Amino acid sequence: VVEGKKEEEEKEDPVVIGMTLHSSFHFGLVRPLTFGGLCSGKIPLADRFYVGGPGQLRGFMPAGIGPRASRGGSSVPGGDSLGGDLFYTSTLAASVPFPKSISTLRHNGARLFGFVNAGTCVSTTG
Repeated sequence: VVEGKKEEEEKEDPVVIGMTLHSSFHFGLVRPLTFGGLCSGKIPLADRFYVGGPGQLRGFMPAGIGPRASRGGSSVPGGDSLGGDLFYTSTLAASVPFPKSISTLRHNGARLFGFVNAGTCVSTTG
């Protein structure tokens, strides 16, 4: 009697096994304190919100979102960023391990990553 060998196929894990979801939401609103008219009602440039860049909205330059000066800004088209007093940013991302067929990356902990970002920065005081 000849005993047959049973070959086991290595099956790929379903995509949902090992999937990690990441999310974040940030917002801010700043208003000036006028102390009954004793102080200016303007918000200093240093106290405004500046949105953009890899830590907030991928694909945009730092301070690339929001109100801009009509002129100026040699490195940025459209003028320098003036900042805003209201902003929000939101991110939804998912990551999964590399397939078993790419074992080097999988064993070293590398992951495939996809994301969606949304956000804005506006000036409500004009």
